[in-house]
Amino acid sequence: MRSSLILSFLLFSTACTTAVRTSTTAAAPAEVSIRITNTLGTAVNAYYASDGTDHLIGEVASNSTRSFPIRGLRVGTTVNLRAVRVDGSTAYTRVNFRLGSTSTWTVP
Repeated sequence: MRSSLILSFLLFSTACTTAVRTSTTAAAPAEVSIRITNTLGTAVNAYYASDGTDHLIGEVASNSTRSFPIRGLRVGTTVNLRAVRVDGSTAYTRVNFRLGSTSTWTVP
């Protein structure tokens, strides 16, 4: 009786377990990237607008250059670019900017 109870328990617990497989894949590389040169004496936050929505690209320190991947957009996409001084005092824009595999923009 005891052995049949143990056997029943083992069969039940084995039947109720589920195997879960996980896998990780590398993120797809960005289709486009933008290199922003900030010639101002203060840092700027850079944005792109696509379909009426602003998306933060990133911060570029004063008198420096940074490259950013832009995921989800394809080469040839037209966006509006905006850079805002971190203190919010001034904004710089570039409208109808066509993205290439590596695009460049100098602020201001």
